[in-house]
Amino acid sequence: MKALAVNAPRSTGYLAIGGLAVLAALSGYIVASTELGYAAAGGVIVALAGVAWLLGAEPRTRSAHEARPAADATILFRVPRVAFLLGLLLIGQLTMRPIYSTTVSDYLFLVALVATLGAMVLSREPQRGFLPSGLIAGALLFGIGACLSAFSSDTAGAAIGVATRFLYLALVWVWVATILLRRIVDVRTGVALWVISLSVSGVAAIAQFLLGDVIPDTDTAFGRMTGTAQHVNDLGGSAAVALVAAVGLALTSSAGRWLRLMGSVGTVLITSGLILSGSIGAMIAAVVGVAVAAAVTQRKRAFGAAAIVIAVAAIVTTSVQPPESAATFAGRLDTVSGPSGTLHARLDVFQLAWHHIEESPLIGVGLGFDPRAPGAALPDLIHNAFLSTWYQGGVFAFIGLVVITLAGLRVGLQAVRDAGTTDERLLAGSLLGSFATYIVFGLGTPALYERYGWVPVALVVALRAIQLRRDQESDS
Repeated sequence: MKALAVNAPRSTGYLAIGGLAVLAALSGYIVASTELGYAAAGGVIVALAGVAWLLGAEPRTRSAHEARPAADATILFRVPRVAFLLGLLLIGQLTMRPIYSTTVSDYLFLVALVATLGAMVLSREPQRGFLPSGLIAGALLFGIGACLSAFSSDTAGAAIGVATRFLYLALVWVWVATILLRRIVDVRTGVALWVISLSVSGVAAIAQFLLGDVIPDTDTAFGRMTGTAQHVNDLGGSAAVALVAAVGLALTSSAGRWLRLMGSVGTVLITSGLILSGSIGAMIAAVVGVAVAAAVTQRKRAFGAAAIVIAVAAIVTTSVQPPESAATFAGRLDTVSGPSGTLHARLDVFQLAWHHIEESPLIGVGLGFDPRAPGAALPDLIHNAFLSTWYQGGVFAFIGLVVITLAGLRVGLQAVRDAGTTDERLLAGSLLGSFATYIVFGLGTPALYERYGWVPVALVVALRAIQLRRDQESDS
């Protein structure tokens, strides 16, 4: 009987161990040379060594009849799974920051990580996660570039902190999702909770529009709403990314009446939040994401009907805005592309950043660049995630981000290709469209490690892991 591999390939393990060894040495040296000292450097090295063990452990095999986790393992992983799903339920509530400016969803995801590690230790049949080799390779390149560029930064510790946060999102958080979301229904539940979260943010934006600043810890700006985000562009970006997933949920025939109704209502509410945010870039990104999902799922007629619903919701929302408001679609177009619009100012920043890149393509100024800092070479942030990464982290970080992005798209396409049912293909395609939305949104914003943009990556990689386990079982 053919054995089932439940871990990453050995070559991927070697890649993870070797790359993380280099990354640990670089980051440890940098942190030790800052005010954080050798104790913090030791902590960084130990943490990276733990990640290397998790990613690069020797693949363990077992026979097909042992492929499913034991009952006690399922119970042990129930607590972290619930914490992870609750984190998705609050992913859009960015104003809920009770301690140290950290969101409640971040704390829930941290609980999920710690509880998952504990369950792996206690379980008699530890469950191994899945990470595509492209994500690992890209993350290692990004980390090495960030560490090299930290040498030229006046705030090396902060630069390492930014890099660590991004690598946590791109690797550790995605890895946890593949362990906890073991069934198609788990992934679909995650999508539904995510859609609910952004629907609530859409309702909050409507309340702000009708009643004023009624949402705690938020401030509207020139008629633009924030919902439950802290910035208008965060509402726009998070709504655009979730909109494609909401459409996919509404079109899923096997999801049940209530989930489909949730997707339909969520589509309308999220569209209203997107329009009220006034983010032109997010609106364009949402259009691209819906088009990508329609193309890869081959459900053009269904997505065309959804596009009509989105257009009607957008028109109704726009029609109730005061015509003289700068937050209307026409007003925002003029603000962005007019003679004194923000587009020209951002292009000027692009040009300045590119001049610096031409002078020093290998080494950046260090992640966490702040244009308000004394002596800053740029007057504003670089509103392009890829150019900003190259400017701050150097060419290795830039290549790493490109590799991570392509790896996420590749996994989504593989999940669409190997889907077992029409609804599974729709789930994979809508998640792929959501990630495409975030990529397009990032072309006009400095977005890099906003968690709402990496939700579709975590969910589609979890879906891909389910497919691979299913294929292994069928081949045994």
